[in-house]
Amino acid sequence: EKNTLRFAARGNVLCVAPDEEGMLEQVAAVLATGNEPLLADGDVARALLKRLPSVVASRMRLVRKIEDIAAALFEGDPHARAQLHAELAQRPGAVMPVITRGPITGRYPLYRLDAERVLSVNTTAAGGNTTLMTLG
Repeated sequence: EKNTLRFAARGNVLCVAPDEEGMLEQVAAVLATGNEPLLADGDVARALLKRLPSVVASRMRLVRKIEDIAAALFEGDPHARAQLHAELAQRPGAVMPVITRGPITGRYPLYRLDAERVLSVNTTAAGGNTTLMTLG
């Protein structure tokens, strides 16, 4: 048996923060894990995009409504978080995680922005001889 574990990016991650510093930290977490940042459209996101180098800003998109996302990073008041949860719950498909800063570290848990990919190959059915599995 051969088991392989790897981590893959989730995809589009929504970034929601009340200030540029918070959103910049979210963008850094998203990019560091190989995901694509979608910024919640507003004054904060627009100001941040203007300040960033074009090579970095080109990796981001402003969104007015929640599009095809795999997760959301959130910073803000509990009422706004509840609204985001409600909006995500209305969408069809998988449940989307809303990720906040860790209570002890104050940082976003990067492992939550990756998805595990496990591949198990069992050659026992072929008597341990993998060439028997390719015979037609």
